[in-house]
Amino acid sequence: MNVRFYGSGPYSVVVVHGGPGAPGTMAGLAGMLSSQCGVMEPLQTRLTIEGLMEELREQIHASCKEPVILIGHSWGAWLSGLFAQKYPESVGRLILVGCGPLQPHYAGEIGIRRKRNLTEEEGREFEMLIRELDEGTDAGTDAGTDAGTDAGTDVGRDAEKDRKLARLGHLAEKSDYFCRIRMEEAEQNALKPDAEMHTKIWGQASKLRAGGELLDKFAGITCPVVIIHGRNDSHPVEGVLEPMKMRGMKPKAYVLEKCGHTPWEEKYAKEEFYDILLQEITVKK
Repeated sequence: MNVRFYGSGPYSVVVVHGGPGAPGTMAGLAGMLSSQCGVMEPLQTRLTIEGLMEELREQIHASCKEPVILIGHSWGAWLSGLFAQKYPESVGRLILVGCGPLQPHYAGEIGIRRKRNLTEEEGREFEMLIRELDEGTDAGTDAGTDAGTDAGTDVGRDAEKDRKLARLGHLAEKSDYFCRIRMEEAEQNALKPDAEMHTKIWGQASKLRAGGELLDKFAGITCPVVIIHGRNDSHPVEGVLEPMKMRGMKPKAYVLEKCGHTPWEEKYAKEEFYDILLQEITVKK
């Protein structure tokens, strides 16, 4: 089974990576939490959203004490929300970190914010890579958010597309952080990005959002929902909170100052983020 474990069991916290196609990017966060609780890091492998939810259900059922606390980052926040709606018995609390906008009209802000942090040449390259990777899909402008940093060369995979996804990840890192600090555990546990998964899953995910089904599913979540978002994240927090409020949801929200898309790797926000996370993990139901 494609999972990694941190700390000692029982494993009650599950961290879900973003991308899509960026496995291993939650290793740093899982390592941080492992001194306080058992953490399971699923490494997604399937090429449909339904397949990913079924895979996650199998991983949780086989390895964790249910209901779990589910922490999703970026695209992983979307997947976690969809999973919590479909399998409410498996999720006791949902924590969404750096969640992407839940309605398409907020997505245009992402490109604007990213261009502020990239040179003109880098901005053009970023847009070109998104077009090339998403050729044949309906992916939007927030694709490639947290892709990995190592080019893939696995047999049977498109090595050139994996290389492009890795380059996209490098540019996303520059545009999506406020002041990054690199974590040794994250570097050691980094895995190759999967361009095939990125393209196929993002094509499906963008259609869900464009058609309103993504927000409909989120509105059906029954467990407590916590939002943790960086003020300087290229993904506007309004694109998460406003649609939720419009649908009658009342998430608990934390907006961190001097913080980009990945709070546990942010110099000025890491400690506050960790304190908030521990508080939400240990809160009594």
